[in-house]
Amino acid sequence: MRKLTCMRMSAKMTILFSVIAACMIAVNSVLATLSEIRNILLYEEDNLNAMASKIVAAFEQNITVMGYALDGLKQDNDFMAALNTIYTLGEDMETTSEYHQAQNTLSAALFHEPLNDYFYRINVLTMDGFYLSSRYETIGLLENYSDELRTVMHRLPYLNERNRGLSQKTLVRPHIDPWFVARRISIYTLMSPAVYHGKQIGFVEVNALSTDLFDIFSSNDMAGFRATAYDADGRLFHRSFDDTIDYSAAEYGSMTECSDKNGDTYYVVKEHCSWLGFDIYAAQRTAVFESSIHSVILHHVLVSLLVLFIAEVFIILSSHQLSRSILRLTRKVSQLSDPAAIAERPLLPEEMPKVTNPRDVEMRELEDVFDKQVMELKTAMRNDAELRESNLRSRLNALQAQINPHFIYNTLNIISAKSMEAGNEDRHFLVHKFPLCFVTMLMNIFDLAYLFQLRLSFLQRFFLYYLYLFHLLLGNSLFLYLCLPFYIMI
Repeated sequence: MRKLTCMRMSAKMTILFSVIAACMIAVNSVLATLSEIRNILLYEEDNLNAMASKIVAAFEQNITVMGYALDGLKQDNDFMAALNTIYTLGEDMETTSEYHQAQNTLSAALFHEPLNDYFYRINVLTMDGFYLSSRYETIGLLENYSDELRTVMHRLPYLNERNRGLSQKTLVRPHIDPWFVARRISIYTLMSPAVYHGKQIGFVEVNALSTDLFDIFSSNDMAGFRATAYDADGRLFHRSFDDTIDYSAAEYGSMTECSDKNGDTYYVVKEHCSWLGFDIYAAQRTAVFESSIHSVILHHVLVSLLVLFIAEVFIILSSHQLSRSILRLTRKVSQLSDPAAIAERPLLPEEMPKVTNPRDVEMRELEDVFDKQVMELKTAMRNDAELRESNLRSRLNALQAQINPHFIYNTLNIISAKSMEAGNEDRHFLVHKFPLCFVTMLMNIFDLAYLFQLRLSFLQRFFLYYLYLFHLLLGNSLFLYLCLPFYIMI
C-alpha cells in the first residue's frame, strides 16, 4: 500500500509533466506547422511568379532572336534585290540565268546564315507564288507557282491581303506546317512582309517547332505545373496539352485560385509581356500544394512524437528521482507508526539514519524535524513509563504498609481472645486496648490534620488508653504533662 501510494505520487508527477510537455510540444508543433505552411504558400506564390517571369523572359528572348533573323534577311540588300528580281521575272522567266542567279543568292542567304540554323525553317515567298525554304527536303514540298501553293497562300489568314502591312510583324500561334504536306509538324511563325523600294513583293517567315514553346512553357522541377499565353487580342497562343483552366479570375500581382473543366483547382499568377502585349499565366495544382502541406504536417507529427517520447522518458526518470526521497521518508514514517519501532530508534537525532537525498534540502529538513519529533516522543514515552512505574511502586508500598498493621491487629485480637478464655483479665485488657491505640495512631499518621478535627471525647478515650498502657509498663513512677491548643479545649 505504501509503495502504491508513492507510485501514485510518481504517476501523478509523470502525468502532470507529460500533459504539460504534450501541450507545449503540441502548441510549438502547431505554430511551426502553420508557419511552415505560410512559408510554403509564400514560396508557392514566389515560385509561380518566378516561373512566370522566367517564361516571359525566355519567350521574349526566343521571339527576339526570331526577329533578328527576320530583320537580317530584310535588311540584306542583295537578298531583297534578288527576291525582287524573281518577283519581277515571274514564272515565265524561271529558266533564265538571271532568275537562277537571283535564286542562288536567296539560297546562299538562307542556308549559310549561322543564325538561321537555330530555327526549324525560314521561308521566302513572292506574291505570285514563288517559294523557297532554308530546309531542304526532297519530298512533300509544294511546287513553285503551282495552284496548290497559291491555294495554301490564300487560305493562310496571316497572308491574307487584308492583314498585310509594309512593316508589321505577325506572330502566328502554333499550327501545322502548311508548306510540308508529307508530315504533320506543329510550328509557330514570325512573319513580316518583304518590301523593296516601298513595294511589297512577298513575305519572309521564320518558323520554329512548337516543342520549343513547350520547353519554354514547362517546368520539370514543379509537379502539376501549367503555363498558358494569350496574345494582345485575348486569343490563345499556347497552352499545355491538358490545360483547361479558366483564367478569367486571375489578376496581376497576386496569386488566385482557378478551376479547370474537371473541377481541379490551381494556384495561378498572371504576368504581362509588355513587348509582345501577351499575358502569361503560370499555374500549379493545389493538390501538389496540399501534398506538401500533408508532408509538412506528417513531418512535424513524427518529430513531435519523437520529442514527446524522449521527454516522456526524461519525465519518468525525473519523477522517479524526485519522488525517491518522498518514498523513503514515507516508508520511514510508516515504520514508526508502531511504538515498538520508536523504542528501538536512537535517542539523538544526529544518530538516526537518514534516508533522504542530501541534495533535496527541503526533504532533508523535513526528515530532521521528523527525527526531532520522534526523539521528543520517545523521551515523553520514557518519562511516562517511569512515572507509571513510580506510581505502581508507591501503590505497592502503600498496600504493603496496609498489610502489616492489619496483621499485627489481627494477631493481638487472637491473643486477647485467648487471654479472656484463660481468665487473665489484665493481659486481656492490655492486648485489647493496644490495637485500638495502634490503629488510632496509624490513622493519624496517614493524616495528621485529622487529629485536630476529632471530638474531645474521642481524644480523652485515646489518652486514657495510652496512659493505661504506660501505667502497666512503668507503674506509679509515670509522670505526664499535656499541652493542648486553646481551640481544642473549646
